[in-house]
Amino acid sequence: MVEFAASGHNDSLPVLAFVLALLFYHTQQQRLSLAALAVSALSKVFAFFLFPVFLLRTSWRLVWVPALLGVVVFAPYGGGWKGLIGGLSHYGKNWNNNESLYLLIRALTPSDSRAAEIYLAVVVAAILYCLARKLAPERASFLILGTVLLFSPNVSPWYLAWVVPLLALYPNPAWLLLTVTAFLSYHVLIPYRSLGLWEEKPLFNYLEYAPFYGLLLGGFLVRAVRGSKRFRR
Repeated sequence: MVEFAASGHNDSLPVLAFVLALLFYHTQQQRLSLAALAVSALSKVFAFFLFPVFLLRTSWRLVWVPALLGVVVFAPYGGGWKGLIGGLSHYGKNWNNNESLYLLIRALTPSDSRAAEIYLAVVVAAILYCLARKLAPERASFLILGTVLLFSPNVSPWYLAWVVPLLALYPNPAWLLLTVTAFLSYHVLIPYRSLGLWEEKPLFNYLEYAPFYGLLLGGFLVRAVRGSKRFRR
């Protein structure tokens, strides 16, 4: 309500289009599914990473659907579309906020540009994994979007709206908790509004992410132990 209705962040549009893409896929409307995903990607870059999975599960021959929509949308800008892409690149390289695993990447690399390259490589690896395992679009979307968020240099609280629809299909205690603890990142707004200073305090970052990763790792270990016991039987 605060970020979409009051602040005007447009993620509500791409998230809706993403959900429609899943709906159309399961009702065997492949062209509409890819068109909806294209609308989502043109509204927010996150959905762009999902195209390989959707095309694999539908048909690569239908790549003309998102391509055509992309041409139609960018046509009014003429050559100015390069500035739009450049703006996105600048945002990704220079705006850091509420990151988690990106902090580790940045600490091990000499520059933000190199860290961004590693970030994209990790996302590509997640996509290739989903393709190799031939995961269903909704399952693959959860894994890919989760990777995008956890390794991103910027994780605004409303970005987690992307995984909320998927939590209805795959309830996960860790991700459910993160949708709550993410609001701790708003602590930066207090000094920003009063003093004009954007200052992140590590304590709030730990309080937000430590319980999440603890639950995530714990859930993985529990499933691994249960799987091992079934294998022995």
